[in-house]
Amino acid sequence: MGHYFMSRFEFAPHFSEEEFRCNCGCEILNVSRVFLERLERARIRAEIPFKVQSGCRCEQHNKDEDGEEDSAHLTSETKECHASDIGARGSRPRYIILDALISVGFTRIGIANSFVHVDDDSRKDPRVAWLY
Repeated sequence: MGHYFMSRFEFAPHFSEEEFRCNCGCEILNVSRVFLERLERARIRAEIPFKVQSGCRCEQHNKDEDGEEDSAHLTSETKECHASDIGARGSRPRYIILDALISVGFTRIGIANSFVHVDDDSRKDPRVAWLY
């Protein structure tokens, strides 16, 4: 049986629990409410869908994805996920997503050809943008 830790609150209107569950099949789901609410505000501002490609990750899945050891995606029963990779194909959707994320106060953004990473991990440097 998979792990489920989100029952303490309703999920966001534009995102499903399934999108944020670990992609390895373990189904762990423990995402920061503050992060999720801010991401919801960005989605509303952008007025385009945000397709979550990666949300919560268990330790093994994070390793399989070559994620950082201290990744903001890492999730457990006691550790909340503070990150999402949002699908972004094309310059216009990528710009709209970036503009919305920055406008609601996100300050940690990674840009790849096919997605935009966003996190609010307070353990890491703020006001940074990087390329994959």
